[in-house]
Amino acid sequence: MTLLNRMNMSQKLTILVVFLLLIAAVPMTLYVNTAITDLDSTKREVAGAGPAIALQKVVQYVQQHRGTSAALLGGNDSVANRLSEIQRELNKAVDIVDAKLKGAEISAKTASLWSLQKQRIVEIAQAVTARQLKTTESTAQHTKLIADILFINEEILEESGLVLDPVASTYFLMNASLINAPKLAENMGQMRALGTGFLSAGSLTDEGRAKLMGMFSNVSMFFSDFMRNIERATQSDMAMKAALESKSSEVKALIDKTLHMTNQELIQAKELKLPANEYLAEYTRTIDNIYSYNSIAAENLVQTLEARSQDLQQGVSIMIGLLALALASAIAFSIMIVRSITLPMQEAIAVANAVASGDLTSRIEVNSSNETGRLLQALKTMNDNLVDLVGKVRSGTDQITTASGE
Repeated sequence: MTLLNRMNMSQKLTILVVFLLLIAAVPMTLYVNTAITDLDSTKREVAGAGPAIALQKVVQYVQQHRGTSAALLGGNDSVANRLSEIQRELNKAVDIVDAKLKGAEISAKTASLWSLQKQRIVEIAQAVTARQLKTTESTAQHTKLIADILFINEEILEESGLVLDPVASTYFLMNASLINAPKLAENMGQMRALGTGFLSAGSLTDEGRAKLMGMFSNVSMFFSDFMRNIERATQSDMAMKAALESKSSEVKALIDKTLHMTNQELIQAKELKLPANEYLAEYTRTIDNIYSYNSIAAENLVQTLEARSQDLQQGVSIMIGLLALALASAIAFSIMIVRSITLPMQEAIAVANAVASGDLTSRIEVNSSNETGRLLQALKTMNDNLVDLVGKVRSGTDQITTASGE
């Protein structure tokens, strides 16, 4: 208490104001930090969505390369030019992924894995062009390459935080667009490659028929998973729901048509008569429609994440501005309160000191009715009474002096 006793009123009030500001600053700081953390997480998701979506284009062209390679290695030389076109598009897609990865926060491990897959893309393409692979070997290497690229996609989704998105709509949309759709397209891509190889060779083994039947049943399951997550994502967004539902029936019809062709011309066929080029073109058209449909979902995902990022950025800016305004107002108001207390107190002290020194000529103005105002009023009354008393004493003294002289 000794320290407090040595402090004057203004110092005590200043300490009290600072203490109250610190108490208010703690929850405010926590709130702002939480908002900034959410903003950073959303920005990281937006950055991660770019390469994840670009990787799907790489997978799409690798799938086309796989199917066309199967036809070429099966003896169909007419697809050689088409294979060269696919390779050029694949190289462009790889360059886009490289550009997208520069803006994403991915680990050195994931970057290294991507570099390895780029090298494998080149090696497989060279081996197919030189016809150093059998059809089954080419299909197996392409399939392994796609599986590894999809693994990189999963790593990017995890490192960017997309798999842990806190909002239900974007969480389900991410699952549909970046997880379910690639699985659906890849399963159909494998059916395209296997079927093209069998039709080019003109024969279908029992093992090949069993593989096609297994993939046949998986396609419906993968498409169901994809549409279920799309439905969950669009429950609260009617515009998104309308955009996606308008094409879902078309995609489903194409898938059903392609599977029917596969069943009739391959799985149930006693003799393979369908030209490999027709089978390849039918599957390519269906898979391209799956990717086209999914691109709408992916675009909606990115737009939603970007809108959330902008809203959070605006919210953080507004909150910081309001906090700064509130802090400035609190400081200004605190100064006014401190001055409203200390200035009258200083005036009261000055009056008391003047009275104590015998000066009763002080002019005391009372401008408030609070505690300090009542103190000044009391000092004014005391000063006026002392002036009156001194006046009476002087008058009495003068009368005594006059009487003594008489």
